[in-house]
Amino acid sequence: MPQKKTPKEIEKLIEIYSRAKQKILLTIKQKEAKGNSTFYQKSLLTQINGFLKELNKEVRVWSSRNIPKFYEEKLRELNEYVRDNDIPVIQTSFSKIHKPAIETIVNNLSSDLVEANNFVGRKINDKFKEIGLKTTAEKFAVGMGVKEQKNLIIEELLKSGIIGFTDKSGRNWQIDSYATMVANTTYAEAVNRATLNQLTGWGYDLVKVSQNNTACPVCAVYEGRIYSISGEDKRFPALDVAFSGDNLNLHPNCRHTLLPVVEALTDNFNKEIEFSNRPFDKDPRSEKQVEMYKQTQEKKKALREKKRKKLEKILS
Repeated sequence: MPQKKTPKEIEKLIEIYSRAKQKILLTIKQKEAKGNSTFYQKSLLTQINGFLKELNKEVRVWSSRNIPKFYEEKLRELNEYVRDNDIPVIQTSFSKIHKPAIETIVNNLSSDLVEANNFVGRKINDKFKEIGLKTTAEKFAVGMGVKEQKNLIIEELLKSGIIGFTDKSGRNWQIDSYATMVANTTYAEAVNRATLNQLTGWGYDLVKVSQNNTACPVCAVYEGRIYSISGEDKRFPALDVAFSGDNLNLHPNCRHTLLPVVEALTDNFNKEIEFSNRPFDKDPRSEKQVEMYKQTQEKKKALREKKRKKLEKILS
């Protein structure tokens, strides 16, 4: 079963976030600095919070519409696989097995993104309060007016990355980059959860982590192996060796998927057993793959710097 590319629906979500971020930045840049500083800040915050509120609505709509679609597409693919290969299966109840899983994934995605959006809202609000106190204190000394306060807000935005989010692991993200990561991770979670639930319901216990020929040091040691879902088939490592967290991902943004394994349809099954039981503490990557990973990381760093410069350009 070939691995699918990330669907266009995720690109649409990323576009939604890019537009929201652009709106916030342009509003800060273009809003006329008139009235007193309190009026200016409240007016600006009202607009920004309005954008974030609308973004939360769009996230919930996107989640409820697309996560079930990803999940159900994977189920159809699995059903075609067993039908085309005449694989006997036990009939399962969709509402009992799959509906709760879909609801959980939808709720988790919505909660993650809405929490990030709200974090950004609070961060902007706190930063504006801080700037307000600073400008009020300095105004008497240097005659700082509303226009100067606007310039200070832009300066602080560039310095501290207001349109950003710090996740539970302490990693810093721009809000659109965070949304991209969450969407890609949740897509993999949806299709992997569908595979796991359906195979378990059918009474099958073996899955393979897709062979992506990755240069990633986290994924490389786990990919291409067969795992036992229950951990009871001692010929293979248990699935929780690879997927040890709450989510069915090797790491955030991971594109590896779970593939069904039927022993009768697998060539060189003994070879698969041998391959799957290789040591997990040995890096299987070639020197070329290690260098490829290094170059990929450098490109990502360059892209982040490009985005930072683009932010400066928008606000200059």
